[in-house]
Amino acid sequence: MDTFLAQRQQAPRTHLVVGNEAGDLDSLACAIAFAYLAQANDSAPWVPIVQTPRADLVLRPENLRVLAHCGIDPAHLCCVDELPKLLPASTCVVLVDHNRATGPFRDANVVRIIDHHNDEHAHGEALRTIYAPGDAGSCASVLATHMLERSRGVDRTVADLLYSAILVDTIGLSARAGKAQACDLAARDLLAPASSWARSDAAELWFDTLQHTKNDVSHLSTSEKLRRDYKAFECATRNAPRTWHIGTASTTEPLSAWSPTPHFFEDLDAFARARSLHALVVLTSYEIPGGEHATLAREVLFYVPATGIASGAPALAEALAATHTHFVDLVPLDVATPKHGWARAWTQRDVRASRKQLVPALRDVCASVEQA
Repeated sequence: MDTFLAQRQQAPRTHLVVGNEAGDLDSLACAIAFAYLAQANDSAPWVPIVQTPRADLVLRPENLRVLAHCGIDPAHLCCVDELPKLLPASTCVVLVDHNRATGPFRDANVVRIIDHHNDEHAHGEALRTIYAPGDAGSCASVLATHMLERSRGVDRTVADLLYSAILVDTIGLSARAGKAQACDLAARDLLAPASSWARSDAAELWFDTLQHTKNDVSHLSTSEKLRRDYKAFECATRNAPRTWHIGTASTTEPLSAWSPTPHFFEDLDAFARARSLHALVVLTSYEIPGGEHATLAREVLFYVPATGIASGAPALAEALAATHTHFVDLVPLDVATPKHGWARAWTQRDVRASRKQLVPALRDVCASVEQA
């Protein structure tokens, strides 16, 4: 696999497989696996692209841990900051783990989509394999069940990449977590026998290792935590053609451990202003210890910089707080008052509402609120 990636790094950038802009393990594994598997039936030189600047690869140590296990040198990955800011329309693109092209890929020719997010109905000519979030906990599961056949055997490195992503995305395929769906269990049955963790206890130990590696963000600055798992979207306002610009950043520690740090709101403000955001939504997901009775908790922080206040963005937060769709059920949480911006925070009563559910709710809210 490492040799394959080193060769593809030198290939012309005419056929690209692109994960989502958060650059998580699911996106990384699916981009690599699709490019590798496609060569069996397709002569096109598909090049997997990581939508993470090369300098930021270190912000996801769980990705690096999996790559090291698979014998893949990160130097052989192709990163988004090594591409032109806008690719020509003739570039053929496969989207994995998202279904609307962004950034340099927005004008490219999207020919195929494999995903497990709500369908945004973009790129109507593309061949689509899109599962709703409630039907697949991981894009790797969708890719595995549609591109692999048990009868032909499964390459161990491909199995290790995809199985690792599934374990992380579904919280170890835990029934208690409620993330694993029938598609994920079918993918496990396909991948596990060919992987390095055919026994369930070995898979559990590997998941624990990855989860611990992923959750330790204590050494990162506020800016690094925000960049580590960041996605943005635009949405037309009620008084179109004006557009809301919203950023979302996920982290693995509670606000109580993060917000007291010096210059917290100043760092949020700088991050939001640098990206011309009307609002920055920080989503926390962490485990409350309790052994076998440990529970998952989620919080939401809605930060509006001064420019967003002038545009009426606080009204988005008030509308979101009143929302009860997509599993969104917010309970007010005390948060300090920023000097220059505006902030509200909540705990999420229904922990099923990850970013996959919250963003569609935010889109609905954005479409219903006028911009000042």
